[in-house]
Amino acid sequence: SGPCAGARRAPLNIRFTDHARLAMIERGVPEEWVRQTVSAPESVHPTRRGREVRQRRFSFPEGGGEHLLRAVVEAAGSDLVLVTVYHTSKTRKYGGIT
Repeated sequence: SGPCAGARRAPLNIRFTDHARLAMIERGVPEEWVRQTVSAPESVHPTRRGREVRQRRFSFPEGGGEHLLRAVVEAAGSDLVLVTVYHTSKTRKYGGIT
């Protein structure tokens, strides 16, 4: 129920920062996966400065097995701004999904 919570109820307009676009390319994260993670996360974790980390599991062929995609977003009016995105195999460390 953070500042991004209201945006979850309406259709999301997701804006991508240049840093987020670069991170997606460098880390091999498809835009479709990012949009799924932001709009329909399996878990949401509030962070400092009013941001949220939205998480969802995907199978990353290059890493083998299931990875957790973590998208850091912040509210900007009716939009959500994707600050950065990364994936990790440490699903237990980041919790929220069993």
